[in-house]
Amino acid sequence: MAKNFGSLCTGELGFGYKGCSIFQCWENESIITGDFELNNGRGGRSVFEDSFFMPDDTKILAIRGSVGMRRSQKRHDNLGLVGSQFRIILREMRGFTGIFAFVVEGLDLVDKISKAGDTAGKPTSNVIIVNCGKWQ
Repeated sequence: MAKNFGSLCTGELGFGYKGCSIFQCWENESIITGDFELNNGRGGRSVFEDSFFMPDDTKILAIRGSVGMRRSQKRHDNLGLVGSQFRIILREMRGFTGIFAFVVEGLDLVDKISKAGDTAGKPTSNVIIVNCGKWQ
């Protein structure tokens, strides 16, 4: 998951997170982005040969500041595959899996972004990733 996420952050394969919209956000809960194809939660894909893959079972808790891949392609056993969409969590959320990272700096900005959503989680203004890469 980290290799997929890192490659999408740098855009090294010609596609990635730069220019993505935040398409869902709930105040003090989470924000979701990573759909670089449609910017509405219905697109995106991994950097691997298979567009979607089964996420690692990291057993990392979904707590404030954790980053996890969003399951989007459901399978027969109701477990979802992941591609490029991800969620940044702002409060403990039991039952979320696919956690692979933590926000190191800027969680206050994520809090501000989360306030842009209406009661259904739809942003009331455009929030876009204008630049991204690997933190050194």
